[in-house]
Amino acid sequence: MPPRPAAGRPRRPAYADLAEGLVGILLTQAAMDSATTPRLHRDFWTTAYQM
Repeated sequence: MPPRPAAGRPRRPAYADLAEGLVGILLTQAAMDSATTPRLHRDFWTTAYQM
């Protein structure tokens, strides 16, 4: 999974893991209304790394 942002910092909609050869971009219409990472984001990155 991509690194978590510092408190008060915006989350990145895109992330590149050069060691894994992985680039991921998650586009949603859901607002980030919580300080915790939404389940959708966790599931996206978990699935991306399993492929």
